[in-house]
Amino acid sequence: MSAESPTAAASRLFAQIQDALSELVTISDDDLGVLPASLLGGLTVDLLAMRDKVELCALRSMRLFVNQGGVDKSNANGIKQWLVRNGKMSHADASRRAHVVRHLHGLKRTRSAVDGGVIGLGHMMVAAGCADTALKDLKVEEDGIKPVELYDRLDKEFAETAIRFNVPLLQRMQSQIRAVVNPPGVEREFERQCDRRELQMMREATGALNVNIKVDAASATFVEEAIRLHLPPNDRKRTFAQRANDAFVEVCKIAIDAADSKLPRKGNAVAVRVHVGIDSLSPSSQSRATVTDSGRTVPLSAARAMTNGDSVLQRILTEPASGNPLDIGTAAQLFPPNIRVAVAAKFGNCQWEEGCSVPVAACDISMKTPWWRGGVDDMANAIPLCWHHHLLKENRYVLDYYRKSFEARAQERAA
Repeated sequence: MSAESPTAAASRLFAQIQDALSELVTISDDDLGVLPASLLGGLTVDLLAMRDKVELCALRSMRLFVNQGGVDKSNANGIKQWLVRNGKMSHADASRRAHVVRHLHGLKRTRSAVDGGVIGLGHMMVAAGCADTALKDLKVEEDGIKPVELYDRLDKEFAETAIRFNVPLLQRMQSQIRAVVNPPGVEREFERQCDRRELQMMREATGALNVNIKVDAASATFVEEAIRLHLPPNDRKRTFAQRANDAFVEVCKIAIDAADSKLPRKGNAVAVRVHVGIDSLSPSSQSRATVTDSGRTVPLSAARAMTNGDSVLQRILTEPASGNPLDIGTAAQLFPPNIRVAVAAKFGNCQWEEGCSVPVAACDISMKTPWWRGGVDDMANAIPLCWHHHLLKENRYVLDYYRKSFEARAQERAA
């Protein structure tokens, strides 16, 4: 009896794969979250079987698969294209299936949670998409993160998070995946955002003014909250864009009034809430980047900048297991009014080391020595910094810490 040729083996296994895929294609995404655990377990078995068949076919007929643009070293995009051509799937369906096939072997904890019926298959698909985003978008090698370590971080996060959240909240986590697994990368991206910040004003012949602004993620929280705070009531006669324009003009008027007062304040208080652990306010913290109430991801350097000058720290004691609040307290980190007046009289503008012309009325009052290094709120430790340079100051602390930490690890490996 002659051995089966690679081409015949590929054709036979391809038919088996099509049978497994046909069952999965008929399942809509909406159905995944409501299926009972018993059916989810069965679907997971089919999914694992499909992955095994793909790998088996690749092992027996790797040359054929590579030549046809199929599973090339388990590349997710190669699997997707192969499923589109041979599995008769749409690009969206093929992409979701390719994510799962590509990452099932790495997300062992999450896969076990699906097999046990703890979370649904929809969670697994979102988790696989998060893993693909991390591998594709994160340049982890420059931070010394190995793929095995990345998978372990992702898998631990998914297994713990998916149990507590539904699919939409887990999808929101996908946009914050960089903050979860690569805080140094978030800091560098934030620094690039700061370098690209700009505001363009173009005056028309009629006297009208066109304003185009680009801000970083942290500054965006203040812009959005300031606009929201002064947004006129909805009278259904003006669009949201028109009302936002009115709010922007109102904020500018408040800034002019604040400048006339000769005090380093910026008008009405704008509430921007950022939830971080108390240890996260130190550059030596290993915590991840944080998220504002609006869901915007900001690096810890920006969070630390927010906790200077005018900020109020509110302590919330939580139960370790569930995270439910147990007690609430406050601790003010404010310069007294007399010091603020003295700073306004002493300095005329932002005191950034390289020079800055922003007037002191539009500046934060920052601490030369941060409070987490023992700094106190007295005149000798007070310095006005504009928002951009305030963020840059905090960003330098973090990048310097990560640079020293990476150099230390490199020396240990060399030794």
